Amino acid sequence: MEELIGKKAVILGGSGGIGAFVSKTLAKTGVSLFVHGSSFSEKFLHLEKELKEIANENNSCIQTIIQNISTENIINFDSTPLMEAIKTCQILCLCFGPFLQKPLHTTSTSEWIETSLMNYTLPGCCVSAALPNMQKNNWGRIILFGGTRTERINGFVSNAAYAGAKTGLSSLTKSVAISYASYGITCNAIMPGFTDTEYLSEEQRNLLANKMPNSSLISPKTIASLVKTIICTPELNGALIPVDSGWSP
Repeated sequence: MEELIGKKAVILGGSGGIGAFVSKTLAKTGVSLFVHGSSFSEKFLHLEKELKEIANENNSCIQTIIQNISTENIINFDSTPLMEAIKTCQILCLCFGPFLQKPLHTTSTSEWIETSLMNYTLPGCCVSAALPNMQKNNWGRIILFGGTRTERINGFVSNAAYAGAKTGLSSLTKSVAISYASYGITCNAIMPGFTDTEYLSEEQRNLLANKMPNSSLISPKTIASLVKTIICTPELNGALIPVDSGWSP
């Protein structure tokens, strides 16, 4: 991991779920890690302590950024500490994006706006902000998170608004890859299936596991390990990677 030592990495949504596992994995690589969380909590404080212990053992540097992101304040996102960190990073991992499961005829205007802003516009803004510094350094890694079956255009019965925004991320991924490869910048997207995180109740775990082809949830450690592999593999660029045990046809 010598090539990552000292590089600045920003994990948007790094305080919980998949993002927390990504944060713990990258803390072992010697990076200067900025971990975003939406609010102070006992869980986040515990993660921060764990990350600093990992960092001390691996010559990494850890900083946390607490910033609530909403449809009301995204218009002022450019002038925030989080965006300032993004503008000077070499590694950007976007694990943030609220899920919406609703059929189209019950999806409200406000839900359309929030879903598209948080799952497409926000990642786009972050990518655009990060690219100039990556170009200047002739090196950059961007990892986005799509949704299951959003690596190409599909129809969705129960989550069309969310899936549409995530499908847009697939286009963004390939657009960045083809436009900035000459600067040593790669952009790839992971499409996880149902993943075993602390946000699921036991009932939800059982229900979602039964929907998976192998009746088992995806491990967040597996996804975090893949993020590290992507960062360390410059030849991997523009890839839309399903991690769903074969659910995607």
